This record gives sequence, structure tokens and C-alpha cells, in this order.
Amino acid sequence: MAAKRKQMPPRRKRMNRAARLQFAKSWLPIYTRNHLIRSYRKRFGVDLTCAITELGILGVQLDDTHVKQLYQSEQARLNVRQRTKLKRQCALETNLWPDSDDHHSVIIGYTSGGMPYGLAWDEVNDWDVEE
Repeated sequence: MAAKRKQMPPRRKRMNRAARLQFAKSWLPIYTRNHLIRSYRKRFGVDLTCAITELGILGVQLDDTHVKQLYQSEQARLNVRQRTKLKRQCALETNLWPDSDDHHSVIIGYTSGGMPYGLAWDEVNDWDVEE
């Protein structure tokens, strides 16, 4: 059997700027919905700045306050993404030492009441390492 070929994304999402602008000239007159910038982004698979730039090149009049609001919401979305990435990274770093907590650097065991015991962080920091 022949191996399956990987399916490519639609042609309109693989276009360069010149091809997108040419295709968008015929797409804009038949577009009847609201949210032109969002639809352009989704249709051609571009980011916000690219969509606003290309719509400006095509001569579409965009409301400045709406554009500023879109930039602010995009920046807020990117900030949330960055914070989530940092939280995930911190979670991975804390899981490098699964047998530790805020007080113990190494948890050796647990008492019958469920309290951990082992080496404390301050005990480990007091060790003098000779080279």
C-alpha cells in the first residue's frame, strides 16, 4: 500500500501577500457580514497587523478606535498566553523535584499522621561544599 500523503491547508492560507491582495479584491465586494478584519484574518490565515495593513492597501476605510481596541485586545491575549507559558514552565521546574516541598528539600518519608520528614532547605544550604 502506498503511504498516505499529508494533506495541505487550503490554497488561500498558503498565499503570499501579492496573491492574497489579488484574491481579496474579488472577495471584498461579495462580503456582506460584520467584523471584516476578523473575517479577513480567518479567511487568509494572517495575524491582526497583517490583516489591517492589507485591508488598508486595498483601500478599506477602518475606524481608528476599533483598530486601537483590536490592538489592545490582541496585546492582552498575548500577555495571557505569556503568563500561562510561564506558569507551565514553573510547574515543570517544580516537578523536577517531586519529593520536596516548601520546607523540605528531600522528603524521606511521612509520619503516621501524614506529616513529611527529611532534610530541610536551610540544612542543605548550610553545607559547605569543598572542591
